Amino acid sequence: MKKIEGILELMVGVAWTCVSLEGEPQSDQINELIDLGLFYHKNGDGKEAVKYFKKALKISETSPVYNNLGVVYMQTDDLGKACNAFDRALKLDSSCPQALCNLGLVMYKAGRFDKTIEFLNYIIKWPEVSKEMLIHAHNDTGCAHFRKGDYEAAKNSFETAIVLDSNFDRPYANMGNSYCEQRDFDSAANRYNKAIALNENCSSAFNGLGVIELNNGNFDKAKEYFDNALSKNNFCVAARVNQNILKKISAN
Repeated sequence: MKKIEGILELMVGVAWTCVSLEGEPQSDQINELIDLGLFYHKNGDGKEAVKYFKKALKISETSPVYNNLGVVYMQTDDLGKACNAFDRALKLDSSCPQALCNLGLVMYKAGRFDKTIEFLNYIIKWPEVSKEMLIHAHNDTGCAHFRKGDYEAAKNSFETAIVLDSNFDRPYANMGNSYCEQRDFDSAANRYNKAIALNENCSSAFNGLGVIELNNGNFDKAKEYFDNALSKNNFCVAARVNQNILKKISAN
Protein backbone atom coordinates (compact mmCIF):
# COMPACT_ATOMS: atom_id res chain seq x y z
CA MET A 1 0.00 0.00 0.00
CA LYS A 2 1.41 3.38 -1.03
CA LYS A 3 2.27 5.61 1.93
CA ILE A 4 0.15 8.74 2.19
CA GLU A 5 1.66 12.16 1.67
CA GLY A 6 1.29 14.43 4.68
CA ILE A 7 1.21 14.20 8.45
CA LEU A 8 -1.87 13.28 10.48
CA GLU A 9 -2.62 14.58 13.98
CA LEU A 10 -4.01 12.26 16.64
CA MET A 11 -6.19 13.64 19.41
CA VAL A 12 -4.95 11.91 22.55
CA GLY A 13 -4.52 12.46 26.22
CA VAL A 14 -6.32 14.09 29.08
CA ALA A 15 -4.23 14.48 32.24
CA TRP A 16 -6.34 13.51 35.24
CA THR A 17 -5.88 15.53 38.43
CA CYS A 18 -7.21 14.79 41.91
CA VAL A 19 -9.11 17.64 43.51
CA SER A 20 -9.23 17.06 47.26
CA LEU A 21 -8.71 14.68 50.17
CA GLU A 22 -11.22 13.44 52.69
CA GLY A 23 -10.61 11.83 56.05
CA GLU A 24 -6.87 12.42 56.08
CA PRO A 25 -5.09 14.05 59.04
CA GLN A 26 -4.65 17.77 58.34
CA SER A 27 -6.75 17.36 55.17
CA ASP A 28 -7.89 21.00 55.22
CA GLN A 29 -4.31 22.25 55.11
CA ILE A 30 -3.37 19.74 52.41
CA ASN A 31 -6.43 20.62 50.34
CA GLU A 32 -5.51 24.29 50.46
CA LEU A 33 -2.08 23.44 49.07
CA ILE A 34 -3.65 21.18 46.41
CA ASP A 35 -5.92 24.04 45.34
CA LEU A 36 -2.94 26.39 45.05
CA GLY A 37 -0.92 23.81 43.13
CA LEU A 38 -3.77 23.20 40.68
CA PHE A 39 -4.28 26.95 40.27
CA TYR A 40 -0.68 27.47 39.21
CA HIS A 41 -0.74 24.33 37.05
CA LYS A 42 -3.82 25.52 35.15
CA ASN A 43 -2.19 28.90 34.64
CA GLY A 44 0.94 27.35 33.17
CA ASP A 45 3.28 27.93 36.10
CA GLY A 46 4.59 24.42 36.68
CA LYS A 47 7.42 25.54 38.95
CA GLU A 48 5.02 27.11 41.46
CA ALA A 49 2.63 24.16 41.18
CA VAL A 50 5.43 21.72 42.06
CA LYS A 51 6.37 23.86 45.06
CA TYR A 52 2.88 23.64 46.58
CA PHE A 53 2.43 19.94 45.88
CA LYS A 54 5.78 19.23 47.55
CA LYS A 55 4.69 21.30 50.56
CA ALA A 56 1.58 19.11 50.78
CA LEU A 57 3.73 15.95 50.65
CA LYS A 58 5.83 17.19 53.56
CA ILE A 59 2.65 17.23 55.66
CA SER A 60 1.50 13.80 54.50
CA GLU A 61 2.40 11.57 51.56
CA THR A 62 -0.87 10.86 49.77
CA SER A 63 -1.78 9.34 46.43
CA PRO A 64 -3.74 12.37 45.07
CA VAL A 65 -0.86 14.78 45.69
CA TYR A 66 1.69 12.48 44.06
CA ASN A 67 -0.68 12.10 41.12
CA ASN A 68 -1.00 15.88 40.71
CA LEU A 69 2.76 16.29 40.98
CA GLY A 70 3.13 13.71 38.21
CA VAL A 71 0.68 15.63 36.01
CA VAL A 72 2.82 18.77 36.27
CA TYR A 73 5.98 16.83 35.42
CA MET A 74 4.19 15.17 32.49
CA GLN A 75 3.00 18.50 31.10
CA THR A 76 6.58 19.78 31.14
CA ASP A 77 7.81 16.54 29.49
CA ASP A 78 9.85 15.48 32.52
CA LEU A 79 8.67 11.93 31.93
CA GLY A 80 11.03 10.20 34.35
CA LYS A 81 9.85 12.26 37.32
CA ALA A 82 6.24 11.94 36.15
CA CYS A 83 6.50 8.14 35.99
CA ASN A 84 8.04 8.02 39.47
CA ALA A 85 5.28 10.22 40.90
CA PHE A 86 2.48 8.11 39.39
CA ASP A 87 4.18 4.91 40.57
CA ARG A 88 4.35 6.35 44.08
CA ALA A 89 0.67 7.35 43.90
CA LEU A 90 -0.30 3.79 42.98
CA LYS A 91 1.86 2.27 45.72
CA LEU A 92 0.04 4.44 48.26
CA ASP A 93 -3.38 3.69 46.73
CA SER A 94 -3.67 1.00 44.06
CA SER A 95 -7.28 2.08 43.45
CA CYS A 96 -6.29 5.53 42.09
CA PRO A 97 -7.55 5.42 38.48
CA GLN A 98 -6.23 8.91 37.73
CA ALA A 99 -2.64 7.80 38.35
CA LEU A 100 -3.11 4.67 36.23
CA CYS A 101 -4.54 6.67 33.31
CA ASN A 102 -1.74 9.20 33.60
CA LEU A 103 0.87 6.45 33.66
CA GLY A 104 -0.58 5.22 30.38
CA LEU A 105 -0.17 8.71 28.91
CA VAL A 106 3.45 8.88 30.09
CA MET A 107 4.11 5.60 28.29
CA TYR A 108 2.45 7.03 25.17
CA LYS A 109 4.66 10.11 25.25
CA ALA A 110 7.69 7.85 25.70
CA GLY A 111 6.68 5.78 22.65
CA ARG A 112 5.99 2.65 24.71
CA PHE A 113 2.63 1.94 23.12
CA ASP A 114 2.28 -1.64 24.37
CA LYS A 115 2.55 -0.32 27.92
CA THR A 116 -0.02 2.38 27.17
CA ILE A 117 -2.47 -0.29 26.03
CA GLU A 118 -1.69 -2.43 29.07
CA PHE A 119 -2.31 0.34 31.59
CA LEU A 120 -5.43 1.66 29.87
CA ASN A 121 -6.88 -1.85 29.65
CA TYR A 122 -6.83 -1.90 33.46
CA ILE A 123 -8.96 1.25 33.36
CA ILE A 124 -11.31 -0.24 30.76
CA LYS A 125 -11.87 -3.26 33.04
CA TRP A 126 -12.12 -1.14 36.22
CA PRO A 127 -15.53 -1.82 37.82
CA GLU A 128 -16.27 1.71 39.05
CA VAL A 129 -14.43 4.00 36.63
CA SER A 130 -16.29 7.13 35.51
CA LYS A 131 -17.87 7.12 32.06
CA GLU A 132 -15.75 10.10 31.01
CA MET A 133 -12.53 8.33 31.95
CA LEU A 134 -13.67 5.14 30.22
CA ILE A 135 -14.38 7.02 26.98
CA HIS A 136 -10.94 8.63 27.02
CA ALA A 137 -9.31 5.28 27.84
CA HIS A 138 -10.83 3.70 24.72
CA ASN A 139 -9.88 6.71 22.58
CA ASP A 140 -6.29 6.76 23.86
CA THR A 141 -5.98 2.99 23.49
CA GLY A 142 -6.98 3.48 19.86
CA CYS A 143 -4.23 6.09 19.46
CA ALA A 144 -1.67 3.63 20.83
CA HIS A 145 -2.83 0.94 18.36
CA PHE A 146 -2.60 3.55 15.59
CA ARG A 147 1.01 4.36 16.51
CA LYS A 148 1.79 0.64 16.33
CA GLY A 149 0.32 0.54 12.82
CA ASP A 150 -2.62 -1.66 13.80
CA TYR A 151 -5.34 0.45 12.21
CA GLU A 152 -8.12 -2.12 12.56
CA ALA A 153 -7.58 -2.41 16.31
CA ALA A 154 -7.41 1.39 16.47
CA LYS A 155 -10.75 1.73 14.67
CA ASN A 156 -12.35 -0.79 17.04
CA SER A 157 -11.23 1.25 20.05
CA PHE A 158 -12.42 4.52 18.52
CA GLU A 159 -15.76 2.94 17.64
CA THR A 160 -16.21 1.81 21.25
CA ALA A 161 -15.55 5.37 22.43
CA ILE A 162 -18.16 6.64 19.95
CA VAL A 163 -20.73 4.09 21.17
CA LEU A 164 -20.18 5.40 24.71
CA ASP A 165 -20.50 9.04 23.58
CA SER A 166 -21.58 9.78 20.02
CA ASN A 167 -21.05 13.51 20.59
CA PHE A 168 -17.32 13.26 21.31
CA ASP A 169 -15.36 14.59 18.33
CA ARG A 170 -11.94 13.06 19.10
CA PRO A 171 -12.60 9.41 18.20
CA TYR A 172 -14.28 10.46 14.94
CA ALA A 173 -11.21 12.47 13.91
CA ASN A 174 -8.89 9.69 15.03
CA MET A 175 -10.88 7.08 13.15
CA GLY A 176 -10.64 9.33 10.10
CA ASN A 177 -6.87 9.18 10.49
CA SER A 178 -6.99 5.38 10.56
CA TYR A 179 -9.02 5.24 7.36
CA CYS A 180 -6.69 7.81 5.80
CA GLU A 181 -3.64 5.65 6.54
CA GLN A 182 -5.46 2.79 4.82
CA ARG A 183 -6.16 5.12 1.85
CA ASP A 184 -9.92 4.76 2.29
CA PHE A 185 -10.36 8.47 1.75
CA ASP A 186 -14.15 8.44 1.43
CA SER A 187 -14.58 6.83 4.86
CA ALA A 188 -11.90 9.11 6.28
CA ALA A 189 -13.64 12.25 4.99
CA ASN A 190 -16.93 11.02 6.42
CA ARG A 191 -15.41 10.73 9.91
CA TYR A 192 -13.56 14.04 9.65
CA ASN A 193 -16.73 15.87 8.64
CA LYS A 194 -18.60 14.25 11.53
CA ALA A 195 -15.92 15.48 13.94
CA ILE A 196 -16.21 19.01 12.53
CA ALA A 197 -20.00 18.89 12.80
CA LEU A 198 -19.57 18.14 16.50
CA ASN A 199 -16.74 20.62 17.04
CA GLU A 200 -16.14 23.34 14.46
CA ASN A 201 -12.68 23.92 15.98
CA CYS A 202 -11.46 20.36 15.45
CA SER A 203 -8.10 21.18 13.85
CA SER A 204 -7.15 17.50 13.55
CA ALA A 205 -10.12 16.86 11.25
CA PHE A 206 -9.41 19.90 9.05
CA ASN A 207 -5.80 18.76 8.80
CA GLY A 208 -6.94 15.26 7.81
CA LEU A 209 -9.17 16.65 5.06
CA GLY A 210 -6.16 18.58 3.81
CA VAL A 211 -4.09 15.39 3.71
CA ILE A 212 -6.81 13.74 1.60
CA GLU A 213 -6.77 16.64 -0.89
CA LEU A 214 -2.96 16.60 -0.91
CA ASN A 215 -2.98 12.92 -1.87
CA ASN A 216 -5.62 13.55 -4.52
CA GLY A 217 -3.50 16.31 -6.06
CA ASN A 218 -5.94 19.10 -5.15
CA PHE A 219 -3.27 21.42 -3.77
CA ASP A 220 -5.36 24.61 -3.53
CA LYS A 221 -8.04 22.78 -1.56
CA ALA A 222 -5.38 21.12 0.62
CA LYS A 223 -3.88 24.53 1.45
CA GLU A 224 -7.33 25.82 2.40
CA TYR A 225 -7.83 22.97 4.86
CA PHE A 226 -4.34 23.32 6.38
CA ASP A 227 -4.88 27.08 6.77
CA ASN A 228 -8.23 26.37 8.38
CA ALA A 229 -6.68 23.90 10.81
CA LEU A 230 -4.15 26.50 11.92
CA SER A 231 -6.81 29.16 12.25
CA LYS A 232 -8.61 26.85 14.68
CA ASN A 233 -5.44 25.87 16.54
CA ASN A 234 -2.18 27.69 15.90
CA PHE A 235 -0.35 24.85 17.68
CA CYS A 236 -1.48 22.22 15.15
CA VAL A 237 2.05 21.09 14.26
CA ALA A 238 0.87 18.58 11.64
CA ALA A 239 -0.90 21.28 9.60
CA ARG A 240 2.19 23.51 9.69
CA VAL A 241 4.40 20.64 8.52
CA ASN A 242 1.88 19.83 5.79
CA GLN A 243 1.96 23.43 4.58
CA ASN A 244 5.72 23.08 4.10
CA ILE A 245 5.26 19.74 2.31
CA LEU A 246 2.73 21.41 0.02
CA LYS A 247 5.12 24.29 -0.74
CA LYS A 248 7.86 21.86 -1.72
CA ILE A 249 5.51 19.87 -3.97
CA SER A 250 4.16 23.04 -5.59
CA ALA A 251 7.70 24.33 -6.20
CA ASN A 252 8.66 21.26 -8.27
